[in-house]
Formats: sequence, C-alpha cells, structure tokens
Amino acid sequence: PSKDARAVVEQMSALLRVAVALDRRRVGAIASLTAQYDAKHKTLQLTLRPSQVSDPCDLELWNLDYKKACFEEEFGVTLTAELVGL
Repeated sequence: PSKDARAVVEQMSALLRVAVALDRRRVGAIASLTAQYDAKHKTLQLTLRPSQVSDPCDLELWNLDYKKACFEEEFGVTLTAELVGL
C-alpha cells in the first residue's frame, strides 16, 4: 500500500475506535453528537446527547476515554466529551 493509503486507513481506524466506544453497550445509548473544533488550542469537543434522559452513559464515556489516545495521536488534537440533557 502507498503511504497515502496507509494514512487513510490509520485515520479511519482512529475514527472507528471513537464510534465503537460511543456505542459500547450496542443499545444506541448516544442519540446524537455535535463536534466543535478549536484550531487555536487543537481541541475537539464532543457534545453527546443520550437516548434516554436518565442514562449517564458511563460505559460509553469510560470507553471513549480509554480509546481516544489513538484518535488524538493520529489527528494531533485533544478530544474531550460532555454529556448533556440529563
């Protein structure tokens, strides 16, 4: 594979890890998300809305925290997440 193809695979892998983390229980716990990128500080803030108002999505947030290192390294940003709507 070419260097460019390898880079695409690594980026897609990092994105997939984040997606899998946000669906850790495979029940659709996260109804929606918005992303806000701050180029000056190189941060990506995810605002997550749970499907069930009373669900704190602890497992998803924990798993995201565990898996975000690959994403941060690949894209050179700091990834943070906030659950809203509880």
